[in-house]
Amino acid sequence: MLNMSDMQQSLVPAWTLGWRLQRALDFGHVKAGEMAEELEVTRGTISRWMHDGGKPPKAVYLRQWATRCGVPFEWLRDGDQGSGATVAGRPGDQMSA
Repeated sequence: MLNMSDMQQSLVPAWTLGWRLQRALDFGHVKAGEMAEELEVTRGTISRWMHDGGKPPKAVYLRQWATRCGVPFEWLRDGDQGSGATVAGRPGDQMSA
């Protein structure tokens, strides 16, 4: 039988790379098409990355994505906020690095 702690752990969704890519675009007020142009990839590639399909983007793309959206690279890459980051309370807030 599961206790409350086990039940809460099992209910936590996985925040995937694709989810973080989408949240970064929202946070930075960047459209997917704009990111595709900036990274010189197709809109389909951006969509595939944001939906966790196929191979994930290379680190060079993630660095550019993070910089353009104003989010920490480490958070975008693996969900780590880093020691200097603060969590933004709502869209439009700025993260400090």
